Amino acid sequence: MNNAGLYVRFNAMQAKDADEAMEEFSSYFKWGKAEKILDVGSGPGDVTSTILRSYVPDDASLIGSDISREMVDYATAKFKSDRIMFRILDIENVPWETEMENSYHKIFSFYCFHWIQNQKLAVENMSKLLKPDGQLFLVFLAKSPIFDLYKNLKINPTWAPFMQDIDNYISKYHNSLDPAEEFKQLLINNGFSDVKAINRWKSYYFDSVEQLITSIIAVNPFIKRIPEDLLPSYREDIDKFIHQTTTQKDGRIQINYCLIVAYAVK
Repeated sequence: MNNAGLYVRFNAMQAKDADEAMEEFSSYFKWGKAEKILDVGSGPGDVTSTILRSYVPDDASLIGSDISREMVDYATAKFKSDRIMFRILDIENVPWETEMENSYHKIFSFYCFHWIQNQKLAVENMSKLLKPDGQLFLVFLAKSPIFDLYKNLKINPTWAPFMQDIDNYISKYHNSLDPAEEFKQLLINNGFSDVKAINRWKSYYFDSVEQLITSIIAVNPFIKRIPEDLLPSYREDIDKFIHQTTTQKDGRIQINYCLIVAYAVK
């Protein structure tokens, strides 16, 4: 994510998907007393403190985690409470010298796992962090037009120098014929049981092209690399791609994408 405050203002799609997935799977979660819950990739903390919090018992402790210091500081300032805290954690590089195994009753993650390069290591680390019989629930992008946008921009010689590591920001499942099945096998191969993984195709309508562009900018990992004097041209090329590839009706823009929704037990 590029900007915490901007992301909070323009993440309605992500929040909606998190809420719908939690509602769909709410009957799967078995709650005990005073559980310790981890949210991986909590970003600015709004989804953690509102949507996830609403499904968690009042006596549970909820820990939001993110690789970004900016995000953790923002979340702490805005959403920290007696039962919610935020901390730095890179799920691909867990500091086991200070991190306790078997620490959490449940691990959740929303719109984070498509950023993770070493999926196997991240799954292994989450397994270590979970208590025996702990539950895992993930919602993340498998396929999205934003990944096609990145590829399109990378072809442009103006933007190519700033996007050399583009593969680090495209879901590993973007070209998969069955993303959920691939991820399901990864969970099973790492010892998880009761695994359920779904390809969930979704549509979302943005009220305007400008709203969509701003939403894209809020999560664009390359934007801070673009010289300020080139930013208007960068936005123009995003606008051009949107008009060439999306369906528009009455000024609204339809975006189609596929989520992986996955549940498992350690």
